[in-house]
Amino acid sequence: MLSSYLQQPDHLYLLVINRQLPYKLKSQLFLFLCTVFIVTCQKINQPNNIFIMQIILFYRTKGSSRWILVEEHKTWSDAQSYCRQNYTDLASIRNLTENEEIRGLISNSSWIGLFRDTWKWSDGSNVSFTKWHDNQPSWGYEHCVFSHLGKWHDVPCSISFYFACYSGK
Repeated sequence: MLSSYLQQPDHLYLLVINRQLPYKLKSQLFLFLCTVFIVTCQKINQPNNIFIMQIILFYRTKGSSRWILVEEHKTWSDAQSYCRQNYTDLASIRNLTENEEIRGLISNSSWIGLFRDTWKWSDGSNVSFTKWHDNQPSWGYEHCVFSHLGKWHDVPCSISFYFACYSGK
């Protein structure tokens, strides 16, 4: 039974076998790892005091094969260039599901591909869905959009944020 858990290559398993380590400490370690570092955790209890933690990790560049969060501060245009050189483009969000997927990647704020030129996406497509924060867009000199906790804000394009890329590869 133990070997069947360890044959899943997309997961990391932490085996805590030390019988001297109190169960409470093992549980606290598990909770800490799952809270700070990981997407999904599952505790797998085994006989003989073997305590296995199944851990799926985030990496420096986080995301699925479709959305990638790049944790480097760049202006909107530099972020767009980076995404176009390394992936496909800045993220275009076409519905609530995609907005929630990207929100799950972002711990604070990040550029998305929306900009004001009659509001369009970086890839040139029209806007069919929005998730503006209250009192946004502000209609001033703010021409680029970042997402914060799933709500969108327009700000000057010269500010630096992390950014979300789309990969069509």
